[in-house]
Amino acid sequence: SVLSGELKVQDTIFLMPADKRVKVKGLSVHGKKVHSVEAGDRAAINLADIEVRDLNRGDILTSMKLKNHDTCYCLIEKFSNNFDFKIKHNGIYNIFIGTTFLNVRFNILKEWEGNVFVRMKILDNFYPFIIGEKFLIRISNPKMTVSGGTVLFPQELHTSKSNILGFLNSLLNEDRIYSLCNYLEFSGHILRNEIYQSFLLEEDYVLQNEVVIPYGEYFVSAKLFNYYIEKSRSILFDKGYFDIQNDLDKIDSVLGRLVVEKLLEFAKGLGFCLVDNKIQKSSGDFEDIVSKVLECMSRDVGMSNQKIISLKLSIDENIVVRVLKFLSNKGEIKKIDKDGNYILTDLLKKFIKDAALLAKKDGFVDIGNVREIIDAPRKILIPLLEILDGTDLFKNLNNRRYLK
Repeated sequence: SVLSGELKVQDTIFLMPADKRVKVKGLSVHGKKVHSVEAGDRAAINLADIEVRDLNRGDILTSMKLKNHDTCYCLIEKFSNNFDFKIKHNGIYNIFIGTTFLNVRFNILKEWEGNVFVRMKILDNFYPFIIGEKFLIRISNPKMTVSGGTVLFPQELHTSKSNILGFLNSLLNEDRIYSLCNYLEFSGHILRNEIYQSFLLEEDYVLQNEVVIPYGEYFVSAKLFNYYIEKSRSILFDKGYFDIQNDLDKIDSVLGRLVVEKLLEFAKGLGFCLVDNKIQKSSGDFEDIVSKVLECMSRDVGMSNQKIISLKLSIDENIVVRVLKFLSNKGEIKKIDKDGNYILTDLLKKFIKDAALLAKKDGFVDIGNVREIIDAPRKILIPLLEILDGTDLFKNLNNRRYLK
C-alpha cells in the first residue's frame, strides 16, 4: 500500500530498514501496468538493483532515508469486543506493524476517553517508524488480536511529561505544521532529513509556512530564534557586552549557535568583537590586538603581564587578559611565574640554549652574569633562572646554576 506521496517508474528510492538504494523498474495496479502510483493505491513494484532474497516481510520503500529507532509514542485504541483487555504499565506485548512482528514494552503516559497514550520501546530490535503508521497488539494466551494503535511520533522525546502529552494531543489534530511548531517549542531544532518521517511534511512546504529557519542540516524554530535574538540584543545594549556562556543559559545548543552567529554579525557593524566567549566593544579587531601584544612582548621582555601591556598599549586590561590566555593556549607565550608574567615561547627556548653556552664559558649562570644573554628586569630574571632548575641541563647550588 502507498501510504503517502507519489512513486514513478525510474525513481530511485530506499529500502528500509536495510537502508539500501534501489530503482523502480516497473509499477502495476490491479495487474495493469502504470507509470506512477500515489497515496491509497495498492501497487506491485518491480525493483532493480536488489535480489529477492534481500527482501523481507514488513520492509518499507521511501523516497528518502528513514532512521531506525527503538522508541516511539503511540495512541492505543480499545477494540469494541467482549474481551476484557487493558494495557498494563511496563507490560510487554507483541505487535504486528506492516508485516513485522516486534516485542515491545508499553509505558502508559495517560488514559484518554478509553484510549491510551503510551511510550513504546522495542526490546530487541529497531524499526523505521513513520508518523500515522498503524499496528495491532496480540497476546499469546489466548492467542488473539486484542487492540490496535497508531504511531503518533516515531522517536524518543527528551522533555517533560506535560510537554510530551501536549505535543501528542496536537498530533491528533492532523495539522502537521502546528504540531511541528509545538515540537520546536521545547526542542528548538530538528534535522531536516527527519521532517518527513516525523511529520509527513516536505521541506519546501515547511519553508513556505515560515515557521522554521534553515541552518545547515537543521531547521530551527523561527519563533524562538526571533525571541532570543531580540533578547540577546537587549542584553548587549543594556550591559555593553554579551556573555555567550551565561547569557544564553538553558537554550537549545543548535538554536544557540545560530543566535550567536547572527548576534555577532549584527554587533560587528556596531564596533563589537568576540573575545573569549564575550561579544564586547574593543579598540580594534581581536586579531589586531593579538598582533599588537605579540609585537610589544617581542620588543621588550619587560612587557610581561596584563597591567603593563594594558598601560603601554592603552587597551582594556580585561581584553589583554583574554589575549594572553589565547596566546598561551596557542603555545606562542609561556607563563613563567605565579604572578602572571609571560614570555615568548621562542625567546624562552633561546634563553635556555644561551644559558647553557654561558655556563660553559663562565662555569655557572646566576643573577649577575645572566644579563649578558637577556635584557630583562629582575622580576623576569628570577623566574627564568628557576625555569633552568626544571630542565635536565642544570643543577642549582647556592643560587648558581651549573651544568650537570
